[in-house]
Amino acid sequence: MRVLLVAIVALLGGATAGYVVASFGGASAPTEASFPAPDPAPQFVKPPRAGQSYGCDPIADANVVDERFKRKAIVWTNQSPSKVAIQAAPDSKRVLLMRATDVSVGVAQPEEFTITSNTASYLTAEEHLTLGIAAIIFDVKTMKMVWSFNGQGMLGIKGESVLFQCR
Repeated sequence: MRVLLVAIVALLGGATAGYVVASFGGASAPTEASFPAPDPAPQFVKPPRAGQSYGCDPIADANVVDERFKRKAIVWTNQSPSKVAIQAAPDSKRVLLMRATDVSVGVAQPEEFTITSNTASYLTAEEHLTLGIAAIIFDVKTMKMVWSFNGQGMLGIKGESVLFQCR
C-alpha cells in the first residue's frame, strides 16, 4: 500500500513540476521571422485562365521535420527555395508546376495538381502522392501562392510550405 501511495505522490509531484516549469519560461518561446511581401500593382494582377502561365519567386520557406535518429523535431525557415513556373492546364482541371532546380538537372515532367476550387478570390489544387499530399493555394487578387507538402520525408514525417509571388 505504501508503494502505491509513494508512486501516486511521485506522479503528482512530477506533473506539477512539469506544469510549473513550462508555465514560468521553461518551455521554448515561439520564434518569428519576417520577410518583405508587398502586393503587386493592380494592373499586373491577372486571374488564372486556361493555358495561362506564371513565373513565381519565393518569398519565404518554412519546414518542420521529425528527425527520428535524433528524436527531435527540427524547424527552419529561409528565403532560398527554388523559383517555380505554374500553368493552368488548357482543360481547366489541373495546375502544372515546375521548379527551376528540377529543370536544371534535366527533369522535364511537371507536377500535376488537380484543381479543387476556382473562385474569384482563390484557386486551390492538390496532388496525392504515395506517402503524402501537396497543395497549392493561389490568391487571385494578390498573385501570391502557397505550395505545401505534408507527408513522409527521408528521416521521418515532415511538413513544408513556401510562399511565392507570381507574375
